Amino acid sequence: MFAGVPDDEVRAMLGENALRVYRFDEAKVRAHAERIGPPAGTFGETPPIDNVAYARLWRESAAG
Repeated sequence: MFAGVPDDEVRAMLGENALRVYRFDEAKVRAHAERIGPPAGTFGETPPIDNVAYARLWRESAAG
């Protein structure tokens, strides 16, 4: 989805703008992101098939 987009722009789109706008505690948000989020610099990569299959299953189950 973000292939070819520089990492600093991806970070801004996915979180840093919200940190500023909503005045979130940056240290707390970063701690959660490091624990549960994908590693920085991997947003332009194709996810492993297991993740793709899981996302498709989740989407289909959410649709009803």
